[in-house]
Order: sequence, then structure tokens, then C-alpha cells
Amino acid sequence: MTPTIFPNTDAFVALLVKHTKGEITKTELLNAQWDLAVELGIKTRDEMMDDYATWPFTVSCGKYEEYNGQTEENCKYSEEFVCLEDAIAAHAKNKSYPWNRITMRDGDFIYEIEPTRMFRKREGADGVKRFEPCDFDGTPFNAD
Repeated sequence: MTPTIFPNTDAFVALLVKHTKGEITKTELLNAQWDLAVELGIKTRDEMMDDYATWPFTVSCGKYEEYNGQTEENCKYSEEFVCLEDAIAAHAKNKSYPWNRITMRDGDFIYEIEPTRMFRKREGADGVKRFEPCDFDGTPFNAD
């Protein structure tokens, strides 16, 4: 992989500032960098895709539908993400679908991540640290 070197343009600096302020996600930052590289003639979109191969996290969701007498999953939304944080946010936005999953690719394996079964290490009243169920942002399920 050959890293893309961006000239210090106002547009590139503006992207970094937006990301630093939390106005855009890591995935949105990377997409905007790709668009900028194409616009400036640094690389083509295909060359940028080759640099990053495939993004590791995918969110897919949809409905169950009857097809040839069998119930099958019909995907209504699918998007790839650079980081788990962005994938969890997309998963949360699409939780109204009957099926909704995050997968992570690693070599020859695809792992399914279930945000509703996340755990965070927390110290209990007795001073012992345990893994307790939490929401995707780390909030304990039993929090008031």
C-alpha cells in the first residue's frame, strides 16, 4: 500500500478541523479525503480503493420476506466503515429493522458483533472489577 500524501490545502485542513471538532466521523473523513484526492488529481478513486482494500466493518440490515416458499433476509441497507465506533452508530440508527448486524472481516474470517451484548469492565461496590452489560456507548444497562 502506498500512502496518499496530501498537499497542505485549505480544503484538507478544513477536513481535519471538522474531524477534530467531532463534526464528521472517521469514515466520513476518509471518504472526503478520497474525494479531495480525486478532485486534486492525486489519485483515481480506484487507486484509493486499492490502497485501503476493503474496510473491516460492515453494517447490514433489512426485513424478512417470503421467496419461493421460504423466509429469507432481504437486505435494505449495507455500508462499510473504517472503525467500529462508526459501525455501531449506523447500527443504532437502523435498529428498527427486523434484522440488523455488524460484521468484521479479518483475513479468512468474518465475525458478527452484537452491540446489545457488549460488556464493560467496571468496579463494583465491593471494589472488585467485573464485566457488566452495557449500551454501545458504555452506559450500564442498570443505570438510573
